[in-house]
Amino acid sequence: MSTPILLTLAVATVALLYTVAGPILMFVQPYLRPRTVRCPTQRVDAEVRINALGAALSRAYSAPHLTAKRCTLLGPGKRCDSACLKGAA
Repeated sequence: MSTPILLTLAVATVALLYTVAGPILMFVQPYLRPRTVRCPTQRVDAEVRINALGAALSRAYSAPHLTAKRCTLLGPGKRCDSACLKGAA
């Protein structure tokens, strides 16, 4: 390939990355940090990590659908109560 075509492809690729990556980061960033919430079923504080990518993708089209990635009250593979996740929003 000639140099002008490669240069055009490189510029288009960088422009596309900035166009796509900016909005994705804007939607993902609020969900990256762990949140401390009060668990309504056990009545104790818990640290919850939210699935940031899933929350960001759902937030782009409607209200965010939150799913717990990790919770300090639960063991691995167990699901967090949805009432607890409402406090994390």
